[in-house]
Amino acid sequence: MGTPFGIVAACELKNVEPGRSTLWASIKIEPRGRALEAERSPLAVTLVIDVSGSMQGDPIAHVVKSCELVADLLTERDQLSIVTFSTHAGVRCGLTQVDAAGRAQIKASLAGRAATAVFQPQAPVAAAAGARLKAAFDPRGILNPGRMG
Repeated sequence: MGTPFGIVAACELKNVEPGRSTLWASIKIEPRGRALEAERSPLAVTLVIDVSGSMQGDPIAHVVKSCELVADLLTERDQLSIVTFSTHAGVRCGLTQVDAAGRAQIKASLAGRAATAVFQPQAPVAAAAGARLKAAFDPRGILNPGRMG
């Protein structure tokens, strides 16, 4: 059995001067022979996005664009969900098959997504569920991010 991959290295065509200088190089790893798997397994991906006030403006715009790029890179066999958080978490798009219709649904859930500068109160049912969950995982209140000192 031969080597499972080959390496090709290339350097910038430039004389290296004595002392401190920069030389750019690239390394390409090429697989040889058959892959271990004929195709990759389907993916189930969840993107968790910070939409707090610190993300206003360009940061949230870059995040939304990045999420759209991820949706475009996934195949029809994959699934994608989007969760946002600020003062509390919310599911913007549940686990969705990334076919044409699903991709449109995912992108629609991102449309108009902006960072929230102020506290958005939870619905009573969600607030009660969050309180029960917090009590179960943090009964002593150690993990409360609102407490300083």
